[in-house]
Amino acid sequence: MRNIAQQLTDKEIVNVLECLNLVLIEDLFEEWEFETLFGVERASYFKLKHSWPNVDIDDINVENMLMNAMNNSLGYPWGNEKMWKQYFSATPKEVEDTLKKLFF
Repeated sequence: MRNIAQQLTDKEIVNVLECLNLVLIEDLFEEWEFETLFGVERASYFKLKHSWPNVDIDDINVENMLMNAMNNSLGYPWGNEKMWKQYFSATPKEVEDTLKKLFF
C-alpha cells in the first residue's frame, strides 16, 4: 500500500478531495447516469471521500474511482471557468498534474 501522504503534497491531496467533492454533487452528476459515468454507486464515492487520503491506491477499485473522479472533473464543466473556480482552488492544469503524478 503506497502512502499517499508521502507521495502527494498537501495541495495535491486537496486537489483530489475537490474532485471527489465535485462528483458527489447530485445536480451536476444525476443519479440515473452516475454509475454509468463512474462505474460504481455514489455511496462508494462517499466512503472514498471520507477515507481520503488514507486509502489503498494500489486497490484497482480505488484507482478506478480516483481516475474517474479526476477525469470527469477535468471534463466538466467544459470550458466554464467561473464554474470551475466555484468548486476548485487549483487550476485544471494543476489537477491534471496531480492525476499524472498519481497514475502515470
